[in-house]
Amino acid sequence: MESEKRYKVLHLINDMSFGGAQKTLRNLTDEENIYTIKKSKNHKSFLNLFKEVRLSKEKIIVFSWLYHSIFFGCFFKFFFKKKIIHAGLIRNGYRSPYSISKITRLVIKLSSLFSSKFCDHIIFCSQSSREEHFKENLFKKVKSSVVYNGVKIPKEKFLKKKNFNIGMIARFEKQKNFSLIKEIINYLNLHKIHLSILTDKKEALVNFLSLGDSSFVKVFDNREIHKSEIFKVCSHHLLVSKSEGFANVNLEALSFGCNLISTRVGDSHLFPSKWCTLVDDEKNDLENKISKLKKSFDENLLFNSMQEKIDFLENNFPEKIESDYLCWMR
Repeated sequence: MESEKRYKVLHLINDMSFGGAQKTLRNLTDEENIYTIKKSKNHKSFLNLFKEVRLSKEKIIVFSWLYHSIFFGCFFKFFFKKKIIHAGLIRNGYRSPYSISKITRLVIKLSSLFSSKFCDHIIFCSQSSREEHFKENLFKKVKSSVVYNGVKIPKEKFLKKKNFNIGMIARFEKQKNFSLIKEIINYLNLHKIHLSILTDKKEALVNFLSLGDSSFVKVFDNREIHKSEIFKVCSHHLLVSKSEGFANVNLEALSFGCNLISTRVGDSHLFPSKWCTLVDDEKNDLENKISKLKKSFDENLLFNSMQEKIDFLENNFPEKIESDYLCWMR
């Protein structure tokens, strides 16, 4: 593609912490092409990006990942109109706006306003994300497209999982809906169902959930163990978010052979119902469906579905490369 050969591609993001957007970005490009708004020991700041663009003799494509970066990216476009092609990547849903902080909601509205003049294209990670934003008149005035997330199939040999165990991988923030997890802890303990949670703020989450030593719910720090360790031992992955763009973690869980339990967010309906149980954001529905899944659990059926899951992922959600996010320029 001519545009890829002619233009340098750089990426701006809030930070490179624990999250789906960050994981996707790491797989797309070299660290030297990533600039962060927050200070980082391993990445250059957005001020360095300003300098890079100013000194460049060629046109640069700047991808702004997430709302805050889109806001800053619009200012880059304002200062360097002819030197920048600016594309914003929205990785969130907007199904539950009030689960987003007031400051971030303000940034979203300002980003939407400025992007109408200072953004060349918006890339959503799901159709539902685009529809949810458009419903609130956000980013409607910018040309947009949908690029679904992809997943790298792990090389590890898949092992049979003999027990019904649930895993959950999520940052400790309001949108991830840990209040619902708190509501079902007594049920999990009563029915001796193990739930292993991997998060970025272990101590805060343990305090929030009021976990006792004998609880069947265990919380792990993402700095201490890798998410693959959770996927390897769990038969099911649980996602109870109030809103998602398109959850990378669902793809990753499937790639390790897990079945999914998910709220109806981020185009989760695209996953076959034989592997994905959709639940309401409500205690009774979640508990009832977990009970049914436990009762019908078949280790051989789960094990034998592995290759079919891999085929499904490779056909529908292959690992993305940078050119996939440039398709709108063709």
